[in-house]
Amino acid sequence: MAAGIYIHFPFCKRKCHYCDFYSVTQLALSDSYVSSLISEIRLRQNWLNIAGLLANDMVDSVFIGGGTPSLLSPKMLGDIFNELHKNFTITEDAEITLECNPGASDAKYFADYHSIGINRLSIGVQSFVDTELKFLQRIHSGTEAVATIEAAKSIFNNVSIDLLFAVPGQSVDSLLYSLSKAVASELQHISCYSLVFEENTPLFDDLLSNKVKEMGDAQSADMYETMCGYLADTSFLQYEIS
Repeated sequence: MAAGIYIHFPFCKRKCHYCDFYSVTQLALSDSYVSSLISEIRLRQNWLNIAGLLANDMVDSVFIGGGTPSLLSPKMLGDIFNELHKNFTITEDAEITLECNPGASDAKYFADYHSIGINRLSIGVQSFVDTELKFLQRIHSGTEAVATIEAAKSIFNNVSIDLLFAVPGQSVDSLLYSLSKAVASELQHISCYSLVFEENTPLFDDLLSNKVKEMGDAQSADMYETMCGYLADTSFLQYEIS
């Protein structure tokens, strides 16, 4: 049975106030991180073999998340994949995904990413509504999100986006607007997540200090049901609840 590999690139241009994933903004450390990551790949492969946990070194899935992996230069990404190929057998039909943020990616690199072996791009859109993006402290606009999707589709046959619902100030109509933009983009996959006020984030602190109010369960549930119904009607099959 083949295994999957997840690589975390823990750097962002700016950390969103709702995010509790580990990331930092000291981009100058990226080179050192990639160097250490390459060493970790070698050590991990050796450990897996000693433990007998990886039969034939076969890998059928590679996912590079973050953080903002689209901040990786093609050179950095190429070095990472050279090391992966030295230590593991990545199957010909492996799904190889790179996460990408519209405000922190350069479409001119998309062709280079593809030539390195990336065959799926997962884009952190979150919303196509500018007021919601501003609340979420995203560094892109709805227009920039559309442009990134179109640029990705010109290179990749498999493009996915993330969307958020239950965002304070969001309405069912604005959610449907974002969903309609997503469907019109002819994507292969859509991930929709409820906004969570995670402890130890600035957004959670704003909640405690009454600077922001969390959406009620009933309204959030209505959004979820509306979202599920809309996507089902447009031929998107739900296969997971996260």
